[in-house]
Amino acid sequence: LMELVRAAPRLERFVYVSTAYVTPHRGDGVPIPEELVPLAADATEMLAEIDAETTSDAVWLKRTGYPNTYTLTKAIAERLLYERRGSMPLSIVRPSVITASRATPFPGWIDSTSGFGAFATMMGLGHLRVVVGRPDARLDLIPVDDVSDRVIAEAHGATAETTIRHATAGVALSPTVNECWEEIQSYFRMHPIDRRPARRYLGPAGPVFALADSFHHRLPIALAHLSTPVRRRQAKRLASRLDYLNDVFPYFTTRSFDFRCTHPLPADHQPRAFVRTVCRGIAQHVLNQDERQWTLAGRQHAGHGGDARW
Repeated sequence: LMELVRAAPRLERFVYVSTAYVTPHRGDGVPIPEELVPLAADATEMLAEIDAETTSDAVWLKRTGYPNTYTLTKAIAERLLYERRGSMPLSIVRPSVITASRATPFPGWIDSTSGFGAFATMMGLGHLRVVVGRPDARLDLIPVDDVSDRVIAEAHGATAETTIRHATAGVALSPTVNECWEEIQSYFRMHPIDRRPARRYLGPAGPVFALADSFHHRLPIALAHLSTPVRRRQAKRLASRLDYLNDVFPYFTTRSFDFRCTHPLPADHQPRAFVRTVCRGIAQHVLNQDERQWTLAGRQHAGHGGDARW
């Protein structure tokens, strides 16, 4: 893209959306500044080796200390853009965990179950009951409209210098993992959709997690495999989603990232209340529920098409 637009006569600025997690976790409370991250090797050489496919993903991650190839390749891309920018005005915007809107077009707007949306949806539906995480770890949730605002602001930046901007909430305005679970459970118990949300385990990976995961996730899924072909397909998809969440999310649910931000969220932003806004948005705009209705007798209530609602 940079090479494509380099010759554009009216180009004012090139804005690249990266991720705040290009900086590997250095410890809770260690500040993460808005600056380029040192790489383990020259970025051009790393790109050539990736293109040649001579090294496995596992070796790359072990060599560089990154949790996944997504964050690693974002870090390489940042460095390549910086090195090859020439006289082009460049801005890099780094969002953290993007989720529902805070205000625009209205609070709670969301159309995706990726990232935290998947986490909240599976908990709210009562399927995700066992989570690898640390209750007091801060989960940096950034509203999607705040990310958009910061991208637009950088696009209109007057400076000719390269800028790096975090689009993050920061530790003080980030809910804990425990607060997220409590708010998700509270909302979807009041507005149930599928199984009743239940928290069975929140803690480190290990034997206790494995036991809880087997009993509360794998056993119900195995029983579903004994049912109809449709139920078997549904169970297979559900098992894949649950495994994915407890494979990818622990990097974020067991650590707190102290992102420093030039343009922070408003000081009156309330992290717990925002999690509830996210839940409301998922229920309405992803799961197509009307929170004005109150479930009375659940899915098995006879004569009401599966639900009795007011």
